[in-house]
Amino acid sequence: EIACWEAGGADFVAKPAIPQTLIKRIQAHLQLKLKSDAQNELAYFDGLTGLGNRRYYNNIYKEQLALALRTQKDLAIVVLDLDYFKQYNDKYGHQQGDQCLINIAQTIKSQILRPTDSAMRYGGEEFVLILPDTDINGAKLVANKIISAVMAQKTPHICSPHHIVTISAGVASLRTLPTNEERT
Repeated sequence: EIACWEAGGADFVAKPAIPQTLIKRIQAHLQLKLKSDAQNELAYFDGLTGLGNRRYYNNIYKEQLALALRTQKDLAIVVLDLDYFKQYNDKYGHQQGDQCLINIAQTIKSQILRPTDSAMRYGGEEFVLILPDTDINGAKLVANKIISAVMAQKTPHICSPHHIVTISAGVASLRTLPTNEERT
C-alpha cells in the first residue's frame, strides 16, 4: 500500500476486489475528474465570451513561442480592441455592452478557421489571437477579415465617428530564421 502512495497513486484496490466497492471508487474518481475539468474551464476561459482568458493566453503564448522557435516556424499575434467601447457602455448600458462583447467574440471565432489558432479575451474590450505558422501577411489578412466582419454587422454606436461598432487591430509576427549551420 505504501509503495502505491509513494508512486503517486490516488487510490488502490486490494485483492480480492469487491465489485460494489470498485464501482463506487470509480464513480468517486470520475466525479473528481469532472469537478477538476469544470474548475479548469473557469480558470482558463472567460465566462462572458467563452473565449480563452488572459491566463489561457499566457500559457498558450509560451507554448506556441517555444514551438515556433524549435520548429523554425513563424508565429503571429493579433491584438484587437473595440473602438470607443467605454462610450458604448456609457450610452447603451453594461448589459448591452456585454452583449456586444459576446457578438464580437462570436465574430472573431467565425473568422479563425484553423484548429491551431487561438482567440482569447485579453482584457475588458481587448482580444488577442495567436496564429501559429503565420507570417505578417497572414496575420494582416486575418485581422482585416475580422475588422470587415465586425463592420458588416452594422451594430449602432452613435458615440463613434463611424456610427457603428468598429474594431482596431495590431499585428506582429515572429519570423524565425535558420541558424548559421542551416543557412550553409
